[in-house]
Amino acid sequence: MSFNANCGERLREERDRLGFTQQEMADQMGVRREMSSRYERGQAVPGGDALAALALAGGDIQYVLTGQRSNSAMTPEEIELLSGFRKLDLRGKVNMLGMLDVVGTTSTEISKPTATPRSGSQFLGKVKAKHVTQGDQHIAGDQNIEVGGKSGKKTKKKLGE
Repeated sequence: MSFNANCGERLREERDRLGFTQQEMADQMGVRREMSSRYERGQAVPGGDALAALALAGGDIQYVLTGQRSNSAMTPEEIELLSGFRKLDLRGKVNMLGMLDVVGTTSTEISKPTATPRSGSQFLGKVKAKHVTQGDQHIAGDQNIEVGGKSGKKTKKKLGE
């Protein structure tokens, strides 16, 4: 596939991600709708002015040109999540990654013992690990990750107990 075709395909993906119609995308880029359509079909490549305008509208220009996502195109929610993740210690990061594996797994996949999450670990309720290493950080000892919970019955205490 040519650069023009790849660029056009990624431009369409960005338009969809931003929730723009073709006309709205053209307006944001400062071009006519017909030209925007030509960009998406790979018949033309947007110039610097059009790309700069798209960037100001929230478009990921690095992705449009290279296929690699830029951190600057994150939603406010993604920025908040990443900021919070970066503040965690190694144990917190390991726990968060474990939760992502579970949240990203469908109920059908969870019931299959052969389902393997992206990290290569299976989370089927309770996970124990003895050692976790990331860069120059090392945590030794039991690491427990529990997902879900038991439906505990509340008992009433009598006064005086």
